[in-house]
Amino acid sequence: MDGFNWVSKVDWAIVIAILSLLFTTIISFITIRYTKKSLAISANSLDASIKSIDTSILIYEKQKKDENEKISQVNASILKVIKSHVSEEIKINYTHSKGLSLLFLFASTRQNIEIEIEDVYSDLRMVIINADGDEKGFVYANPDVSVIDKYLHQLLYLDENVAEIAIRLKACHMIYTHKMNLLLLYIKNKLVLNDELNKEIKGAIEIMNSYNLLLEKLYEACASENAGELKRYIINPIESRR
Repeated sequence: MDGFNWVSKVDWAIVIAILSLLFTTIISFITIRYTKKSLAISANSLDASIKSIDTSILIYEKQKKDENEKISQVNASILKVIKSHVSEEIKINYTHSKGLSLLFLFASTRQNIEIEIEDVYSDLRMVIINADGDEKGFVYANPDVSVIDKYLHQLLYLDENVAEIAIRLKACHMIYTHKMNLLLLYIKNKLVLNDELNKEIKGAIEIMNSYNLLLEKLYEACASENAGELKRYIINPIESRR
């Protein structure tokens, strides 16, 4: 009876509450423990992901840098070839335009001027000037800018400085060729009076000087270090033996 009385006197609600609290505490402890492990695993996974991303970025940046370097090397090689072609075209044009300007300069200080033009071959013309009894001649051809025309768009991308000079030269080239073709045609067909020749020649010299200066400037921007000066390609007018 005493044992039964003791059992009947126990407040089972409190016992259950205590047991429940104890069970909850144990579960919470276990949960916290595993949560810490889970957080540690997550943190390690996050660190690994960040390192992987950083590595991927480094690899991408290196690949991009290598690709840009390859593109730069290819562009530099292309530009070198284009400049070489442009330089060769300038040499030929300079030979003709500078030689003719020297011939006109010879006549510009004289009083009595007579000019004869003879077709030599294709677009080549012999220009002969008799000035105060002295006679000189020069074989002249119109300048050609086909190489500049061909590569101008690439120059705009590869070298803006060279492209800017080339554009100015093209504009001057149009004025120069128009003026010279018209003047030589008028002279050949006796459409310019002798007393007007001196004035026309001096006007032509100004245009030729501007054109030659642009040729020199573009050559300086395009020629290689071992190419030598452009003046090496000047051919002086020759004295006539007629």
